[in-house]
Amino acid sequence: MKTRVRICLCTVVLLSIATAVQAQPNKVTTIPWTSQHFTTIGDLVFFTSRDSLWRTDGTAEGTIALRSGFDGFWTFREFNGMLYFLSDVNDQAGWRELWRSDGTPEGTILLNSSSAHDILILQSAGGYLYFVASDEATGRELYRTNGTTAGTALVDDINPGTADGLTSFTSAAVGDNLFFAADNGTHGKELWKTNGTASGTAMVMDINPGAADGVIVANATAFEDRFYFRGITSANGAEPWVSDGTAAGTVLLKDIVPGSGSPDGLQYARANDGWLYFAARLFVNESSSFDLWKTDGSTASTLKVKTLCDGPECTFEWSTPQLTYQNRLHFFLYEDYGTHALWGTDGTAEGTRQLFGEFLDGSIPFFTVANDLMLFTTTTQGLPLDFYRSDGTAAGTTAFRRFNTEGTGPVRHPMATVGDLVFFADHTSNAGTVPPEDQMQLMQTDGWTVQPLRDIFGMSFAGTTDIVAYQGKVVFAT
Repeated sequence: MKTRVRICLCTVVLLSIATAVQAQPNKVTTIPWTSQHFTTIGDLVFFTSRDSLWRTDGTAEGTIALRSGFDGFWTFREFNGMLYFLSDVNDQAGWRELWRSDGTPEGTILLNSSSAHDILILQSAGGYLYFVASDEATGRELYRTNGTTAGTALVDDINPGTADGLTSFTSAAVGDNLFFAADNGTHGKELWKTNGTASGTAMVMDINPGAADGVIVANATAFEDRFYFRGITSANGAEPWVSDGTAAGTVLLKDIVPGSGSPDGLQYARANDGWLYFAARLFVNESSSFDLWKTDGSTASTLKVKTLCDGPECTFEWSTPQLTYQNRLHFFLYEDYGTHALWGTDGTAEGTRQLFGEFLDGSIPFFTVANDLMLFTTTTQGLPLDFYRSDGTAAGTTAFRRFNTEGTGPVRHPMATVGDLVFFADHTSNAGTVPPEDQMQLMQTDGWTVQPLRDIFGMSFAGTTDIVAYQGKVVFAT
């Protein structure tokens, strides 16, 4: 009996965006209908289809399959203009691999295999991209690559033998060095740095002397040539620390909870206007507060900005989106009972205020600046809900579109920002049964109006599934 195989195709469309006038969309070529994971890396857009990696340069002849046989794709990352990604091994259960592609079939190469299914890409520093991988002889340790097989190697067996040297992934690049937390089997988790060589890999300081951990597994960041992290000592508890890579320059920034007590949570945000912001959550006498702090790297100027929440039910946690708009840091916080709140700060108590707060059984998946506005979207139970704009004031933060795909089942909702416009896909009607020609049409918005592209060009783009910005244009599959 013969098996019939049906190959479905979709169309990759290149839409040119000019400053004032939009060019007519151009069909590039046909690709498998299973194509997804569109990602701009360097001068190319990479994407996948089932077990294959593809790329396009926006032309038919430049749209090619690079390699097949992959068992899934994870963690697309750019380093030196090339794509790095992870994939499982089809015939070896439990193994995961690190691959690199320069956009050619022969330049799509295997760099490393990890025996414990736990390979993880960290950060780039100097001329290397660092990652964590396991080997049966050395355990889980730090590796680096320069993009070649010869230049991919174990940095150092920090915890000699089969024991793991890296059991946490707190890391950041400071200049040409990577700062990270490691355990050499003697000192517990402590602060280390490396330049990519074994001789240039060393513990910076035994913060908590002896076998006890001196670094908490938590968020860390780099700011103005220093590494900010959460250190712990028996005298001061777990508090914010900073390091310039020397023992003398590794110091406690602030003992927020005096003595051996510690904040319940501490997380660094992004920097703005010469200050690095971080948040600390405290529990005192069965009450809690969530405080915003700032620092320029010195102990004297590590200052509390404002308490953002104060009460027995205050269980704020940072949400992911953060950006700078009108020279103010804006961020979302997640409050108890599912309230998502948008805040803005200029670093002063009076200049720190809430702009938006709403109960969401979901998240804030999209947050950007376009057309001199902050634009963000909300979801509920994994489905798109509303599109918002904000001019930085509470009165000027308002929803301007309710997504028609709300409650219609799981669909991908990629979004791309090009100039003053945001592109996304949505149904053009909200009827109980949406006609096929109205399903997932490509849309554009400037934060004020929403237009289907079919109304602009008289061309239907129903079934749009992936959207990505590429060299001032939009590449999308439909």
